[in-house]
Amino acid sequence: MELVYTQEETCHAPDPEKEVLLLKTIPETRGQLCSILFWLLLPLFLEQILILGVTFSDYILTGKFLQKEHIAAMTSSGYITWLMQSIYCFISVGVTAMVARFCGQRDPVLASKVLNQAYFIGAVFTVVFFAFLWFYLDQMVDLLRLQSSADQYAREYLWIILPSLPFLMLSAIGMSALRGAGNMAIGLWIMVLINVVNIFVSWGLVLGIGPLPCLGWKGVAAGTTLGFIIGGVATTLVLWRGSYGLKLKFRQMVPDMNMIGRILWISIPSGLDIMTIIGCQLWFVGLINKLGVEASAAHGIALRVESLGFAPLAAFQMVVMTLVGQFLGARRTDLAVRISYYTLGIALSFIFVVSTIFFIGADILPFIFLKNDSAYLAAAAAPLLRVISIALPFFTVTVVFSGVLRGAGDTRCPLVISFFGFLFVRILCTYYFSFSEINLGSWVIHGMNWGVVGAWIAMAADIIVRCFLLSARFWYGKWKRIEV
Repeated sequence: MELVYTQEETCHAPDPEKEVLLLKTIPETRGQLCSILFWLLLPLFLEQILILGVTFSDYILTGKFLQKEHIAAMTSSGYITWLMQSIYCFISVGVTAMVARFCGQRDPVLASKVLNQAYFIGAVFTVVFFAFLWFYLDQMVDLLRLQSSADQYAREYLWIILPSLPFLMLSAIGMSALRGAGNMAIGLWIMVLINVVNIFVSWGLVLGIGPLPCLGWKGVAAGTTLGFIIGGVATTLVLWRGSYGLKLKFRQMVPDMNMIGRILWISIPSGLDIMTIIGCQLWFVGLINKLGVEASAAHGIALRVESLGFAPLAAFQMVVMTLVGQFLGARRTDLAVRISYYTLGIALSFIFVVSTIFFIGADILPFIFLKNDSAYLAAAAAPLLRVISIALPFFTVTVVFSGVLRGAGDTRCPLVISFFGFLFVRILCTYYFSFSEINLGSWVIHGMNWGVVGAWIAMAADIIVRCFLLSARFWYGKWKRIEV
């Protein structure tokens, strides 16, 4: 079983650029399905490792050569950077689902139209969101409740990052369309380029290597910004030339309200899902920051180590989104179900190894990002890693089944589940587990006072609850009958 480029006839007028990645034959055996899954998964998995490389480089640079206030600032500002990247989920999830479905139906002309209409929507989103951040970025940093100089460092970092927003849009939407078509490899090569640029520029500017000025903390942000810009330009050039039946065409960017409505109908619930997660995460990290700079820094270090397990799971989610969408487009619901289970099995096998490493190596792993004289931070991060190692298998189920539902266009139920899990489990439990008292006007509730460990226990509880709710939605099976 192999993936090939093929030229298919559709109901549209002939188009010499109508080349799209399709299955040569419909896979029927377990070996064929696993072969497809492996070859799509491999470049995405490597891409996620490279994404981690950018983050790890910045944290190693900060932890080894700067101060704990910089670590706290990077952790907290990272949530707002995540918001800047994730705002385009209001578009990109629908793009992936629809491109995958049209490719499964062997209609590359409509797939390409989805891409171009999505770029029009993205341009409008970018103008509005940039204006919002321009006026309210400082107020958003205030919500993080950072203490001492960490607050000012976070502001400096985010104002340097802000000009890269249009390039984040170009990258997010373009890559989501390419993945929907089955082109997983291009993201890998773009991430190689981003890594090279980010590492050389950030390290050079922080340390003042060669002719580069010594900018310290601002150099970290400058390297990240340039990396985002390079990623957006490279993605645009790929699509301008055309890839897997997808090509940028100005005439297809003229607003088509029917197509725009279809994209947003799928994407908006998923975007609200991501915004719910980010909003509650900002609330969550604000509560942790109230515990002090040391708690914030320990939280940030544990998050970076944790990302070794969390981030590669995104590869499994993106692959299952694409394959479920294409199989449903080909009217093969049975294959969509089977590939969901195969993906989950492989992901759980991977995460079992990661969880074991986290639990056993919790005392050593934080030193990847810390100086040898920061043993107190490593000691504070170790119990957090042991807590999350128990929750990782549940998180794996959540990630894979979320990908299945999104690939099918079922984006509303995950929104409700995320809202419930984050607000009514994570946030409420964080108040109770982390603080000694909770003041509710005339009422005072006595909490457990477990500090940052209590917050991570609350996070684990949220993950487990969402795991069971998403599993129930998957088994219910309504996602198999959704039209996009």
